[in-house]
Amino acid sequence: MAATGFRTMHVPRGYAVAGPAYGGAVLALYTHGEVVGEPALGVLTWVVLLGALWPLPALARAQALGVVAVATVGEVAGSIAWGIYHYRSHDLPLFVPPGHGLVYLTGLAIARIFGERRIVRAAAVGSVGWGLAGLTLLPRPDVAGSLGVAVLGAFLWRSRARATYAGVFFVVAALELYGTSIGAWHWTRTLPGLGITDGNPPSGAASGYVGFDVLAMLIAPTLLYAAGKLKPKQAPARDHSAPLDAADQTNPAPHLRRVTPHSMTPPLHELVLLVKPGSQVGKHARDCSPRRSIRRDARPGPARTRSSERGSQLGVS
Repeated sequence: MAATGFRTMHVPRGYAVAGPAYGGAVLALYTHGEVVGEPALGVLTWVVLLGALWPLPALARAQALGVVAVATVGEVAGSIAWGIYHYRSHDLPLFVPPGHGLVYLTGLAIARIFGERRIVRAAAVGSVGWGLAGLTLLPRPDVAGSLGVAVLGAFLWRSRARATYAGVFFVVAALELYGTSIGAWHWTRTLPGLGITDGNPPSGAASGYVGFDVLAMLIAPTLLYAAGKLKPKQAPARDHSAPLDAADQTNPAPHLRRVTPHSMTPPLHELVLLVKPGSQVGKHARDCSPRRSIRRDARPGPARTRSSERGSQLGVS
């Protein structure tokens, strides 16, 4: 699945079931701290995340770990610094950062199962319906959530990674509804310092996760390039003096001519263009082709030959 400047990865479909099941179990244990302590849940969640990442490609691992890093900063800013929501233990539970990585992997698995078109449509309908209910039907007015729904809708409409965001929306919605219902955390009635009413949970909570995912998927390829795990793909050099092969002579459409790039900084005749043969752009690109220039120079025309013969007869060297 492609996205702008990066590509998302396939994960095992079983993650779509295992992720929510594990998350629900951890939240249930968290609300009963006397059963399993918070540090133990944190260590266990890290082990589960690393095990889930083990069979995945390097890029998928970098994306998930990038989500963990970005989401941790967001959790500290939103919960501790700003105070728009509070956990039961009044701190950042140790299982929350690795839990964000599991949420991301679960969203990828859900998107893979249902396909882009169906999952995006379902997420759009579900988020808009939840936002409208927060403004009209739910006991707590949810203006802040409706703003988040608008942000999520923009990503579902424009982003090429919208299937991933749609899958993450359903995971976040389920965890938010379950977590707030059992008292694992709660959202304030109004945003501190702004006075905008907020739901518990807000309908646009998934928009924050989308922001985490966008940043993580953007920085993941850069980190891998720096670590030497990915190599930029470079097309092999082309001998322009060689004759055209069958693939170059094949024109996919009779009214179009495709000029493809063969280097990182292509000259004019190698720009990626779809041009009409009779247009000025197409004529200029073909005239600038070194292959065409070589053929023109290597084939003396009749006019040049006659001129040379006439000059020799007149004694002109």
